[in-house]
Amino acid sequence: MLYELLTGRAPFVAEAPLSILIKQVHEQPPPFSEEIKESIPASLERLVFELLEKDPSRRPPSARALLQRL
Repeated sequence: MLYELLTGRAPFVAEAPLSILIKQVHEQPPPFSEEIKESIPASLERLVFELLEKDPSRRPPSARALLQRL
């Protein structure tokens, strides 16, 4: 949701729901620079992409850790 809030579009777009699911499993979302012209701080973009990591061990370990980062 944070990716969409900041860019104005979902991280994965496709015509069919199954295609979106496949993208979620196998692809990385496009960098913010490909989606918007406004400048988003690099640290915030890094955090959003950490939250979208496929490997759970690479995401913030808890809501408290995420809150501290924000």
